[in-house]
Amino acid sequence: VPIRAFPLQSGYEKVLGTLVEGRHWLSPETGWSSLPHSRARNARRINGIHGILRPGTSAAGFAGFRRVHKRTANGSGRVGEGKDDMSSRKQDESRLMALALAGAAAVTAQIVSGKATRDALFLTSLDYTTLPTMLIATSVFSLLLVALNTRAARRLAPSTLVPSAFVASGVLFLLEWLVRPLAPVSTAVSVYLHISCGGPLLASGFWLVSTERFDPYTAKRRFGQIAGMGTLGGLAGAIIAERIGATLGAPALLPFLAVLQ
Repeated sequence: VPIRAFPLQSGYEKVLGTLVEGRHWLSPETGWSSLPHSRARNARRINGIHGILRPGTSAAGFAGFRRVHKRTANGSGRVGEGKDDMSSRKQDESRLMALALAGAAAVTAQIVSGKATRDALFLTSLDYTTLPTMLIATSVFSLLLVALNTRAARRLAPSTLVPSAFVASGVLFLLEWLVRPLAPVSTAVSVYLHISCGGPLLASGFWLVSTERFDPYTAKRRFGQIAGMGTLGGLAGAIIAERIGATLGAPALLPFLAVLQ
């Protein structure tokens, strides 16, 4: 039965090292041997292993697979990749990892410092007895914002929607900072809704984009590091927010939040 080699993950050659089915077996080291009556059945079995081998072309494909097996026997890469491809992949992964670490730190710092800014502006502009009403309004506004985000996600890819939402949030922080001296109460309400509803939505958008940028194998190795950097970013954001608030006042935190966005 003619077979063809397809792109192979570095660990799968162990599965194909010895494939035994009655009187039919396949080995990258020794070639393949079979009896006529079991060929079709065994080809279907081979074809079911993650699409690695499929019927359809000449035995030259298997020769290519044997060459690839020798090249990937040390588990250093995937099928068909040379040193240049591997170097380029590592550079791309390093660049994505740096962006993800910076993004996680900024997002978590914005959440922590944003909550401090929200509470400081609200409690200095309104009475604390209005908090229950504000919590109800936040719940309603969150439902509306989630519904709007869902409709936008049907038309725009996360790679476009999420960065656009971050930019819009940063611009809104700057507008709230400019309007604060003129309307402190309205600004306090706007900032409360902005941070309480928009912050978690943007954070989930960041992780959504991250899952699209990393393949499952890399994500399994790297997402713990990204989350750890987010924790450090939250700690740094809290310290910076405390210093800015103590030196310049709570309203000065709004441009800081815009920069983080």
